[in-house]
Amino acid sequence: MAWVDGAWHPTAPVRVLEFPTDGPPRWRLDGLVHARRIGTLAAACGSSAAEWPMLMTEPFDHRAPEACAVCVATLLGTERLAR
Repeated sequence: MAWVDGAWHPTAPVRVLEFPTDGPPRWRLDGLVHARRIGTLAAACGSSAAEWPMLMTEPFDHRAPEACAVCVATLLGTERLAR
């Protein structure tokens, strides 16, 4: 189940609807991507994320180049992320 209690999910101030030629439309986050838990108002780095869209069906990828470095450092310091 994708909605695991306590899991970190990607969130960002902006999301974009893509229309790929090889599949259905899909949402993607744009810019710096932060980590956030469902039901919280802030990202792991402390940024206020109350109104930011969140991809609740995907886990936060700490290896992604667009991942917030402070979120990654916070998560790596508090819990073990899947490699």
